[in-house]
Amino acid sequence: MPKKSDERGESTVELAVLAPVLFALVLAIVHAGAFWMSAQTAAAAATRGARAASMARDGREAFELGARAVEQTITELGAEIASAPVILSAGRNVRATVEVRVPSVVPFLPHSVTRTRELPLESYVSESDR
Repeated sequence: MPKKSDERGESTVELAVLAPVLFALVLAIVHAGAFWMSAQTAAAAATRGARAASMARDGREAFELGARAVEQTITELGAEIASAPVILSAGRNVRATVEVRVPSVVPFLPHSVTRTRELPLESYVSESDR
């Protein structure tokens, strides 16, 4: 059936209206994937940092071991750290906080993700004290 003359160009207008919406949706999906990957990387780095710091004997050694483990994990996973890791040893626990930069795809969405892990400090008990 031939098109009527008043419907000419209708498809072009529909495409012009829908194209930016579809393009924005695709960019949002790509950014969500990058955000998820960065969150997983930050969680892995925080876990490894807390685990390494939990084996230290004092706060300074905990920070050094934890920070080294975080940096190594971030490098292995190919991410970029947004700020220096925070390793805190308080009481019988150690806490590692890591912030990883999210690759920028959409300008108004988050550009970094932070994850924190807390583990108990390892304690050494000599054979005679058991």
